[in-house]
Amino acid sequence: MKNEFTEEELKESIRVPKTVEEKLRLTVEKCLERSGIYHQVFSRIKTAASLAKKYKRKAYDGGKKIQDLIGIRIDVYFEDDLKICRNLLERLFGKAEWSRTSFEEEEFKPQKINGVFRLPEELKTMISDETWDFYIDDTFEIQLKTIFFEGWHEIEHDMKYKGADLWEGKSDRARYFNTILATLELCDKSIVTLFENLGHDLYHEKNWAGMIKAHFRLKMAGGDLYPELVEYFDSDQRVENVPKRIFKTRREELIGWLLELPRRVPININTIVAVINKRLINDPEVTRIMEERDVFEKRSDRQGDDEEKYDLRIPELMSTFHADVLMISDENNRDEKYMSAVNTIYSWIYNKFSSVLPALSKEVENVNIEELGFWIRVDYRPEERIFLCSAKHIDTRQAGRIWITYALIMPDGAGELRLAVDNGFTYFPDENDKTDVTRVFSCPRFYRQIVSQIGVKDEWELGTTHLVITKEQADKMIELIISDHRTFPIVMLMSAEVNDGRLDEGWLGSFAIRYIQDKAGHYAHFARIHRPMGAYMLERVAELGISYEFKLKDEMKQGLIVIMPKKNSVLVSESFSEAHIANCSFASFDAIEHLQPFRQQDNGKAFGNELLTLLRRMNTEHEHYTVIR
Repeated sequence: MKNEFTEEELKESIRVPKTVEEKLRLTVEKCLERSGIYHQVFSRIKTAASLAKKYKRKAYDGGKKIQDLIGIRIDVYFEDDLKICRNLLERLFGKAEWSRTSFEEEEFKPQKINGVFRLPEELKTMISDETWDFYIDDTFEIQLKTIFFEGWHEIEHDMKYKGADLWEGKSDRARYFNTILATLELCDKSIVTLFENLGHDLYHEKNWAGMIKAHFRLKMAGGDLYPELVEYFDSDQRVENVPKRIFKTRREELIGWLLELPRRVPININTIVAVINKRLINDPEVTRIMEERDVFEKRSDRQGDDEEKYDLRIPELMSTFHADVLMISDENNRDEKYMSAVNTIYSWIYNKFSSVLPALSKEVENVNIEELGFWIRVDYRPEERIFLCSAKHIDTRQAGRIWITYALIMPDGAGELRLAVDNGFTYFPDENDKTDVTRVFSCPRFYRQIVSQIGVKDEWELGTTHLVITKEQADKMIELIISDHRTFPIVMLMSAEVNDGRLDEGWLGSFAIRYIQDKAGHYAHFARIHRPMGAYMLERVAELGISYEFKLKDEMKQGLIVIMPKKNSVLVSESFSEAHIANCSFASFDAIEHLQPFRQQDNGKAFGNELLTLLRRMNTEHEHYTVIR
């Protein structure tokens, strides 16, 4: 049974960004350019109209899917490059399912080889999720053909394969058509034989440069063979001399060696000799000449568009902020809260990037824009209450740094709205770089706006202060302390005396806890606790069998405790006594304003900066980008 779909519904649901096609094509082109093979590369995304026709023509279901939504065609100039290309592609994309034209003794057809490869995961995620509901496989197809057959393939496909009725009762015409295809096949084979014979003739004539060009048939830059190499080759009287060993080197071997080089090298007759000598012959005189000539580095030997030499390294990712919370909502206002958060995040994207990305719409929509140095993706699905945004951009003040921001809104298992945010940048670590991760803390503005305007909770609501002076209040705080789902630290300010039902915090002196709460209340819990309740909570935690690596010292009547989220079933904290807070001396760094140091501070003000730095470090040391990725 055929599953047929209209062109309109296919166009509406199947969305493949042009970037996916371009990245696949460029990956193939770069590999072929490094190999030196003469080639042309074309690509396409199947249109909705083409898909609709395909559904009418064939039956597709869960067992049989369309595998060529994205197609790449490689045309090569020499028949033996078909096999070489097949091997190169498997090195690029992994093993493939291959099919090729079947050959009959009395029939001639355009020769083609088709390979079906799995889409790289990072490209698959850019395609609309609805695509896979239309019996489309997460694959792409690469077709290999020779340039001779390419010109006739489309005619044969449309006029003979699809138009078989045209040839009924016209066997003489069909035979004539086949003779044309037979001639093309003969041309493919003859051109390879021609150059092989030409290379052999040039070898005997001691035309070493011509021999190399004819034998290897690679796209080479201009230039003559080094005169000292010509002289050495002319005088080499050994039976297995260097020119002979070069001529006996198989073309596919040389191409493999070129691709195995740690960087791209210019392809010319001198570099080919150098590569073969290094990998196979190891002739001392050739080695000496190449070293003196600095064959891979000398600018006069380079192709105009060749790369400079440098070692590629994979950068590391430094987290500058992380949050994974729930937005405060109920069934009556959940859609409203979802749209409010979406608009807040999208406004941040638009205000930040519209000046350099004019194609960015002011209204919320699906986005996939890539320009030099900038990449924005938005996946907007209001009917599912899902919103994903990814933004990458170069740092205009720090060379080599790319900032990356992710934000995700989606329902959790209970239907509440989950908000996950990650911010960070790429960098190349250097042993002389003393940058501390706490010095680079950057919380996206949209997250702070959502906390203050919509409200979020990390088990408990953030941005509020919890008072603990009774056992009932303490028991509730214990639930937060031992929760496996809490992701932010708890800052507990502990005072000894209570006056008229209120904690006496006069001992704080110049330590402004409200200032710290304003700065960090969106990524930490804050509580004011009566000292006896602090001791009670620790006793109860122990009775519940929870391991914890801290204790409340008897001499610490007043002070501050920071309890980290539970890790491996263990609670860890840092505690600061009243004396430490009063006598602190601390020179911290502004974690937002690009590493500019604070002035040296003492007493409570200094402790405020010490505490803020600690909370930021706890946040940025999170194992970043695991939530959204």
